[in-house]
Amino acid sequence: MRLKPAKSLVIIEKTAFKSLIETADIELLSELFVRNKIIEYTIEFYFQKSLEECSLNEVIDGLVINLKITNWVDTVDYTDYGSYYKLAITHDLGLTFAELLTIWIDNMFKIHGVRVESIHSTKTIFTKIFKNK
Repeated sequence: MRLKPAKSLVIIEKTAFKSLIETADIELLSELFVRNKIIEYTIEFYFQKSLEECSLNEVIDGLVINLKITNWVDTVDYTDYGSYYKLAITHDLGLTFAELLTIWIDNMFKIHGVRVESIHSTKTIFTKIFKNK
């Protein structure tokens, strides 16, 4: 469990966050999130176990809780379609944010051998999360 990095968390107003995202070095920011496993860390912290010990359903629940707590998105939910889950996200932070969040989410699942297919636009992200690796 990586507890020490939690001390580096800061709260930022949403409009300021949007401005920072729009002007950020996207490659660097994406690399930082992927390398530091920010989303994975918060899921581990929430469930108090490693991501490898979490079920796929727990990982998705943790992701949804994470996104709701951060207030980055307007809506986030998922539906079970039998062979896959479909994650649906709406937001007002623009295309750059959608691209970054899609990369972060897809990478988290792919690192753990879960196949995903995502599409994003200026205000939405849809991700199919397949149950069979």
